[in-house]
Amino acid sequence: MYESLPFAISNVGRWWRNNPVKKRLEEIDIMAIQGPYVLLGECKWKNASVDMNTIHALLGRGYN
Repeated sequence: MYESLPFAISNVGRWWRNNPVKKRLEEIDIMAIQGPYVLLGECKWKNASVDMNTIHALLGRGYN
């Protein structure tokens, strides 16, 4: 586990958009960007590890 991020952050915030294909709003709770590096975060209110389905859902929301 990292004690600090592997890159310096210059921009941080939330991200959302309307997905016309899925006809829904998609959001990423926290997103940090520095050059080619992107850190995505999802806030969950449960006492459990995030599974690969959640990770794939984040990546599928796209930052493009």
